[in-house]
Amino acid sequence: MKEFTSVAELQANYRAVKSRLPPYEHRVTNLAKQVEPEPEPEPAPRSVKPLPLRPLRRVSQIVIEHYDIDWSTLSGPKRFGHIVRPRQVFCYVCHRVCGESLNRIGDFIRRDHSTVISGVQRIENLIPIDEELARDVEQITAKYREGL
Repeated sequence: MKEFTSVAELQANYRAVKSRLPPYEHRVTNLAKQVEPEPEPEPAPRSVKPLPLRPLRRVSQIVIEHYDIDWSTLSGPKRFGHIVRPRQVFCYVCHRVCGESLNRIGDFIRRDHSTVISGVQRIENLIPIDEELARDVEQITAKYREGL
């Protein structure tokens, strides 16, 4: 590659090279002819309409009312016992009584499905031992079924 000693020499060489090229419009047109047009993108698959959240909302309202807490407590990040138990009862009733999927329940209360599984199993294990919890679950289930 040739080294240039002055700016004037560089500019002269640039003009000489440029004069040998076809006009810009011609170069762009030829380049466009060489490039194949991109195929039309496939239409996006129709999104599946999410199922209504009515059972989840109804159960959450019943649990909130029964345990005298609010929505932000039920779906919030805190893990104190007096907060976790209503959340676990909610998961249990939604999954076992309403038949909701673990993922939908988790999405509803901003938790992972594994947390929902843990809550459902915990309540299942405690119902035979804890009479008060068994009564709470029975009352919440009865209130839910009344509205059907």
